Amino acid sequence: GSALFNSHALPHGLAAGVIATVFANVSVINAWLASSVLQASGYFGGVSFIVSFVVVYRAQTAYQRYELSQIAYFNMTSKLRDFVSFVSAFTEPSKEGKLISSTVTRWIRAYHELAIEDFQGVDFHEHTRVNLTSNEALLLGRDRKRNVQISSWIEMLLIEARQHIRAGDAILSRAFQILSDANLYYNNARRISETPFPFPFVQLTSMMIHMWLFMTPAVVGAVFPKSYLLAFFIAASGTWVLFAVNELAAILENPWEENDNNLPTVYYTIAFDDDMSAIKYIKLPEVFDSLDTAKSDHDDGPQKPQLESSPPLAIPPQVPPQPTTQKRPPGRLTSHFSSGIDRDHGPSVGKD
Repeated sequence: GSALFNSHALPHGLAAGVIATVFANVSVINAWLASSVLQASGYFGGVSFIVSFVVVYRAQTAYQRYELSQIAYFNMTSKLRDFVSFVSAFTEPSKEGKLISSTVTRWIRAYHELAIEDFQGVDFHEHTRVNLTSNEALLLGRDRKRNVQISSWIEMLLIEARQHIRAGDAILSRAFQILSDANLYYNNARRISETPFPFPFVQLTSMMIHMWLFMTPAVVGAVFPKSYLLAFFIAASGTWVLFAVNELAAILENPWEENDNNLPTVYYTIAFDDDMSAIKYIKLPEVFDSLDTAKSDHDDGPQKPQLESSPPLAIPPQVPPQPTTQKRPPGRLTSHFSSGIDRDHGPSVGKD
């Protein structure tokens, strides 16, 4: 799985080291290189910069494809989990409701399995379907867009079994939106898997690194004459690393291929099946216990000190205010308390 020790990187590095050693120790070749190549060493520096830039750009673009595929996959599985949780929460606990929930879970598992096979370009085999019945596998074998067909089955099932879903039309429409988002992320991942890296760019990169394979030994042999180890090490290491980076880019360009450095699809499948099993067999904990159970649970905990209740405060009897005969200042209003409201005889008004 290493990009350093495969058949495309290490042999080219060793070849460059051997060529550089020959150029450095053959007197006739070394004399010609010293008189001609060293004078054009500036051109070699420019070519080295261009080759390195092209290879690094390809590697960066390849990693972006790798990262975008991973993001699209996890967004797709997140939406599929949300959809299964939605259906499990809003279906009736009756026999028909449980059948609807289990069927949707089984179809979502098949959706995920077929999506990964579609990304990898694996052919569809009807007899290896675990999450589909024989009739369902036969129907899917007639169509190439199998994920679209499964999502259509799920939507039609929810519409036909509308009476067994405890949700209003507005809430139920949210389920269709979640499934539509899952289809969107599925198509994003499929777009990367079905669209290869541009061939003209790959061809240009391959041509430039092979030019590097013959230019580097010539320059190294001219710079280090009569040298065995140093010329071999410098030429071999530089060429080896450059070819390894290019090979790494070739591996990451299609992250869905069965390669040790690509996305772990087997682990993804196992993890997704575990999530579906957790949703299917989930049980709501007892939240609304009886008052006696809650009290007994409270008694088992640490006891708080009980404070003695104090006797109620004695409230003095209220005395109605006495009417006043004081004159009001001209141009001012008095409050009800200053006007002396008597509940039996009404308000008392001062004398003018």
